[in-house]
Amino acid sequence: MDQPSISLCMIVRNEEEYLPKCLGSVMRIVDEIIIVDTGSTDGTVAMAKALGTKVIEMPWEDSFAVARNRGLDEATGDWILWLDADEEMDVNEANKLKELLTRDAIWEQHIEGIQFYFCNDLEGGRVEHICLHRMVRNRPEYRFEGRVHEEILPSMLEVNPDMQVGQVDIHVYHDGYLAKNILRQDKISRNRSLLLQSLEEYPNHRKYHYYLGIELYRMNELESALEHFNAALADPGEFPKTLLSSAHKHRLVTLETMGRYREMVQYSMDSIALFPDFTDLYHLRGSA
Repeated sequence: MDQPSISLCMIVRNEEEYLPKCLGSVMRIVDEIIIVDTGSTDGTVAMAKALGTKVIEMPWEDSFAVARNRGLDEATGDWILWLDADEEMDVNEANKLKELLTRDAIWEQHIEGIQFYFCNDLEGGRVEHICLHRMVRNRPEYRFEGRVHEEILPSMLEVNPDMQVGQVDIHVYHDGYLAKNILRQDKISRNRSLLLQSLEEYPNHRKYHYYLGIELYRMNELESALEHFNAALADPGEFPKTLLSSAHKHRLVTLETMGRYREMVQYSMDSIALFPDFTDLYHLRGSA
């Protein structure tokens, strides 16, 4: 089977410091790079063009989905990969991606998307490990949804309910959660504004309560953060399982920060009953 072509699509704004390292990590495995710039005032656009990418300049419309879909419109590869400028794929592992995409299992198991192993650098030298969906077959029906924490999976399932998301043993390193980078892009206030807009538009989407709780916790607005975690967990409905377990954890972490240990113990019993293999919940219960 011929090796498939890959389009890299990115959204950037004022990323001249980080963009070369990100692109350098995948330059050898992608066949085209599409950069959607949403209003850079530094040298990002000039640098991107100098690196041979296709640059699309568009105004910021308060929606990551709109910007991401603009990049999808231009992609010509068989597969579409998306990264942020503060992310870097393991160069040594990246070289096996195209070969993995030729495996018979990709077709036999109806795999339409690919997850990667992400290593998120946190303060104090801590590292969070998580699997994230970052590649999809190039189909015009597959579109991102959501102003922030945008997702493409819902549209994929709507078109093809039997499709699967596979996973490859390739690591991506991300330092965007470090305080210096959150402050650099003013991510917290930006995300808070977009999440509030999202909740006005979709008041029953519990995931927006969860994400808003995260941002409020980072802003030390603990009472409000707790309210939104409770709202997210009151009627989870179609809440994705990975977010649901995280919401339980972050509610306990918020209570711990507030010194409300009795409530921690009470809530932890319910959380552990739902997620008996989630060791972080036992640790938090023990702390309480």
